[in-house]
Amino acid sequence: MNFTIAVMTPNEMHNLIDDIRFADVRSKMHDALLDYMDKIRDPFRSYQWSLRPWRKDALPRWMGAFRPRPQDGYSPVVRDYDTGLPTQGVKVEEKKQKF
Repeated sequence: MNFTIAVMTPNEMHNLIDDIRFADVRSKMHDALLDYMDKIRDPFRSYQWSLRPWRKDALPRWMGAFRPRPQDGYSPVVRDYDTGLPTQGVKVEEKKQKF
């Protein structure tokens, strides 16, 4: 994905995050970051990352109680975040705001 910003800010001292002229680019970059965080299973990803103050149109992207791993042999046991116990089958929850 190629992003181009036409405004140069010396020493990056002028934050353009709230500048409406860059909202489309900002949103695309934000989506790309969130997709990458999901792909690499970033431990710091959470729905707060998708609900930034400057991203009024965003919806929570992840709020599950556990995050299953692929069958790659790295983590043979998938554990529930709430209990720490191994999960049984597939757990599907209705996604609701927790806060």
